[in-house]
Amino acid sequence: MTQLDADHDKKINYTEFLAATIDINQMATKQRLSSIFKQLDSDGDGQITEDNIKTAFSKFGIEVDDETVKGIINMHDKDGDN
Repeated sequence: MTQLDADHDKKINYTEFLAATIDINQMATKQRLSSIFKQLDSDGDGQITEDNIKTAFSKFGIEVDDETVKGIINMHDKDGDN
């Protein structure tokens, strides 16, 4: 549990689950990563924003609250620009 729970909230969220199940060597080709990024960057501004994340989840019928979205951003935003 502790190995999968990246944000230490004692729950395995969807992002943590995916991270644990995807074999990065099989999935992470430049073309695939570019395609995934473009799908997430729904407004095409070259960045994945909080609104982009909410839109992506809503396409699967999942509503996420602002705190969850901010947690996703904080987990992956290496330069701190949100």
